[in-house]
Amino acid sequence: MAVEDFPDTTININGSLTFCHGDSVELCSIAGSLTSTFLWSNGSALNCTTIDSSGNYFVVITNLSGCSRSSAPISVTVYPEQMAQLTFSAANDTLLSNINGSNFIWYFSVDGITYSDIPSAFNYMPVSTNGYYFLTFTDTNGCMAFSDTISRTVGLADLQSSLNLYPNPATDEIVVDLTQLNILTNATVEISDMYGRKIISLPINKNIKHKIDISRLTKGLYTLHINANTFSNSRLFVKQ
Repeated sequence: MAVEDFPDTTININGSLTFCHGDSVELCSIAGSLTSTFLWSNGSALNCTTIDSSGNYFVVITNLSGCSRSSAPISVTVYPEQMAQLTFSAANDTLLSNINGSNFIWYFSVDGITYSDIPSAFNYMPVSTNGYYFLTFTDTNGCMAFSDTISRTVGLADLQSSLNLYPNPATDEIVVDLTQLNILTNATVEISDMYGRKIISLPINKNIKHKIDISRLTKGLYTLHINANTFSNSRLFVKQ
């Protein structure tokens, strides 16, 4: 009587099965890659696969005898990225984040390009100086989070609501939507890293949707700054 030789479906887990957005875990079959073929539930055909999104993952292993067996599913949980919205209270001149957490660091800039950090224990901060502000912090899942950038420069309130940047986070390109603004003259778009170093500078002369290639930027936080004769404004975005 023939005995079927089923492959070993043990999976090694390299990393945590619960982690923050942007991290990953590696799942590896211990079956030999020279004597087995693999088909993971995410479509990978290697003996190891990298997982960066929530779900249940398993692998079907087939050995040289043609016998197949599926591994037990492994559950992965990825905490979603959180982006806080900042609001300004004119009653007490305070900026407030709509998300709580810990390890708050507020950032302030006069020009929207070079920022200085202001460590704080709170998700709110008194504001006495016109400029640009955003916030980084640790959310309740232990993940790093950040806020949008808000301008407290006199005369820029209308611009803040009419300047759109998407997607955010972005991988290969961002779209700067200027269709809601007045006619632009002698305007430039600049992208700077967190140290204030200018990475990209482009002229803009039309009120249209502008696509900007960011594929060569390293992953991290960046500031997009628009400067024209009659206004300036900045937005924060993440390059994944």
